[in-house]
Amino acid sequence: MTRIKSFYFAVTLTAVVVAITLVSRATVFESDPRVQVDPADLPKVLDVPPQIAQYHLYSGAVNGVSGRDLVLVERKVDLFENGALMPSASYATNKDRSSESSQFHLDGPIAGSSSYYPSSDGVRHLHVKSEFSADGKLRDEDVRHMDGTPEKRTQILASGEKHVVEFAADGVSILDDALYVPDACCSDLIVKSEKRFRDNHEHQLQHSDVLSADGTRTVVEFDEHLNQVRTELWAKDHKVPGTVITELYPDTLHTHFVSRSDGQFDTTEYFRENGTLERRAKISASSTRVTIFDSTGHKPLFEQSWAQVMSSDDAGVMVSRWFLSDLTEFDAQGNRVRTLSYSTDGVLLCQFRFDVTLSGVKYARAADFYGGTGLLESSKYYLRGAEDLSWLMYKPDHEDDFTAADNVRVVLPSPVESKPLDIDPHLPVPPAQWHEH
Repeated sequence: MTRIKSFYFAVTLTAVVVAITLVSRATVFESDPRVQVDPADLPKVLDVPPQIAQYHLYSGAVNGVSGRDLVLVERKVDLFENGALMPSASYATNKDRSSESSQFHLDGPIAGSSSYYPSSDGVRHLHVKSEFSADGKLRDEDVRHMDGTPEKRTQILASGEKHVVEFAADGVSILDDALYVPDACCSDLIVKSEKRFRDNHEHQLQHSDVLSADGTRTVVEFDEHLNQVRTELWAKDHKVPGTVITELYPDTLHTHFVSRSDGQFDTTEYFRENGTLERRAKISASSTRVTIFDSTGHKPLFEQSWAQVMSSDDAGVMVSRWFLSDLTEFDAQGNRVRTLSYSTDGVLLCQFRFDVTLSGVKYARAADFYGGTGLLESSKYYLRGAEDLSWLMYKPDHEDDFTAADNVRVVLPSPVESKPLDIDPHLPVPPAQWHEH
């Protein structure tokens, strides 16, 4: 057969019954071992009466850069009812030795389709079989392994709900069973219920997700012994405020952390395995504050505050990064001693001290200012103070100035370099989405 070099070539045989046309053209297809169905048998295979046939041959052109085929389909036959403008069925063979067949409604939308695994022996092994409604929307889809065992089944119910079941390699054991429903606020589908099972010989329950009638959601993770190791209680309409997440240590089943969300922060408390509080993190979309506690879990040792800034990279693309903005130290009784404040580039800007005594005078606050060189430039003392920084607006009650010759530098606390920021990546910031996955 002469190779067709054009990208697309079609020959339409009008007003000729396919029983004659297909037989006369059978040699065109029989010469190619990638075709698994004799064209004369297409009406029977596609479950349609004899019809007009239109043949399509596709070139072997490839992308000049990647070397990949520009078109995966190699040959295709469209079948038409007499006088129809749209095909009622089609059959295609692909360059990878796979094949596809489709049936169409009279007005054009697809009614059903079947795809088959690549084959070199002429035997067609079903891969995906799909059925569609009159408007062309998916109604049922059956995915099979090469050996014919079920892999995945999707059903669209009359209510608009979508039921998806995934099977293990044996085609019987269920790995995932999920039901999706239309979201009341938008056109997306959200999880109404889902159960995931481990892919082992016991197939234990691993994950459960249930949407209650009142709009709240409960998500539970299980270990191999069906112990609940993580529980997520989501507020109505899967909103972050009001959500509580609890995770346990896998071995002892003691509480690892508890996270409670409001409109601004996720406040997450991490516990040691003996039950004492180790640290507390207040997380928002643009800031995070981590407080480290002593072995009793009652007295803070130090506190790190992180902030997020936007900047452009070398390509001019805006990217975000986190920087340590503040560090607060506490004494043995849990009282604040000082707070170090840094620029976005990590340069020390100032140091705030609390309950400071100078020359026998007790001051509520003191502020030490550094000029970006690490050398102290001035210190201001205040007899009164406040929890926020509003006291900096007052006139200082005492002030000292320094020069480079004084060479006064701040002594950095040792825990800064030894305690990394450790935040659970699965906490709901930004708000989690429960759309179909």
